Amino acid sequence: MGLTKLIEIEPNNPEYYNNLGFAYFNNEEYQKAIDAYTKAIELNPNEGLYYSDRANAYGKLGKQEELKADLQRSRRANSDFVSRRFLKLLQLTP
Repeated sequence: MGLTKLIEIEPNNPEYYNNLGFAYFNNEEYQKAIDAYTKAIELNPNEGLYYSDRANAYGKLGKQEELKADLQRSRRANSDFVSRRFLKLLQLTP
């Protein structure tokens, strides 16, 4: 069953939107990925991984301010490992 069908059945599951974002990201459809990650965040703003995933997509579009903001949100949402990894990759460590 495809992700869009799962979203139709269970539209309030943030994992489905995050996975959809990942699929878009892998297809280099970064704005669509951002939109899907944003929906996942709206449904569960306490999951740091969603912010990190969206930050990665922002990075692909050269949106550095949005990327930095999402990395900070990710850290506040208790996803330090993921945030630190991206910060190191981007040489933005505080």
